[in-house]
Amino acid sequence: MPRAIEGGIGSILSSPLLADTGSVGALNIYSNTERAFGPQQQEVAALIATEASNLVVQARSDVGADTRLQGALEGREVIAQAQGVLMVVEGLSGVGAFAHLRRGSREEDVPLRQYAEAILARIGRDEPTGPASGG
Repeated sequence: MPRAIEGGIGSILSSPLLADTGSVGALNIYSNTERAFGPQQQEVAALIATEASNLVVQARSDVGADTRLQGALEGREVIAQAQGVLMVVEGLSGVGAFAHLRRGSREEDVPLRQYAEAILARIGRDEPTGPASGG
């Protein structure tokens, strides 16, 4: 408080920004006038804080969704690359290459993306991709 008073702050009104998981911040309003915030200003600040809370929660949700979408797109790209490699190296059709990926993923009990990454890594080392290689 001493530094606020020294800086010319006479009143501070702070309203929490809340989400289901707890506090996500605070809305702080400052005034140079002492006792500047009465019940009406407190009510308006609470309404603004509620809306700001919703925006913060939505922004966090959007970031999470964007991250998940980006991961899914990258995963699909890896799978498509492995599918293409299998089509060329093993002479499989697109459907056959995807079936090979799914079957290998199930047999090795790993996610499809991880199995596809392993195939791409083996190709990078010029190893066979068929059953004799374990893939």
